[in-house]
Order: sequence, then C-alpha cells, then structure tokens
Amino acid sequence: MKLTQYSIVYTGVTAIGVSSGPSGASVGVIPVDTRSNPVNVWGSIIDGGVSTYAVQYTTSDVYAANYNAATDPQWTTVPNAPTTGSKPFNLTGLGATGLRLNVTTGPATVTLGPVFQSDSTVGA
Repeated sequence: MKLTQYSIVYTGVTAIGVSSGPSGASVGVIPVDTRSNPVNVWGSIIDGGVSTYAVQYTTSDVYAANYNAATDPQWTTVPNAPTTGSKPFNLTGLGATGLRLNVTTGPATVTLGPVFQSDSTVGA
C-alpha cells in the first residue's frame, strides 16, 4: 500500500487568540481584525469533559475604551457552531468584531481555540 502525503499552505492567515473557562463563565473576548475583507474566522473547541457551551460573536466596537463584554447586548450564537464536544467552527460574513465562548454547564474547562483569521475564502 502506498501512502501519499499532501500538505495545504494557507496564506494571509493570522492566529488571533485562545480563550478558555470553566462552567458558568463567559470567557474573554477575542478581537477580530475587521480591516480584512471578507472576514473569515475559524477554529476549534476543546471540551475537557461533557460541557454545554455557545460560540458567540458581537458586532459591537470591542476596541472602544469603555467596552464591557459582560454588558454587551449584541452577543449572538454563531450559526451551525457546535454546542458540545470537541469540534471545529467557522464564522464568515457576519460582520463579527469579536468572539467569545459562553460555557453554560459541565464539569471541565472548555477552550476556544486556537482561532485563526484569513482575508480570503481559504480556510473558511
């Protein structure tokens, strides 16, 4: 049996953050560079147990001096994002300015990331 190795090279890709937290926590904001067009963000969730969580995005100005993630009314769950287990997610074309992980139940720490951003459709 012959095995062939393939590799994919992504250009214009930037790692933008990793964030994790225990059950009952909304984890800190990972800012998204909105200067790229289109904004394509993807990453993975690493669930250390059997937890329930939501990958959320905001369209608020997360760079504003008075920004407070805890009081931001714009948090929206990423469509088709996982809510349990260790899985990948993708966020494209929603005008996101920041991401967070909202862990609602579970015995373990859940990690959002690594999260990457690209200014092209590669990786989306």
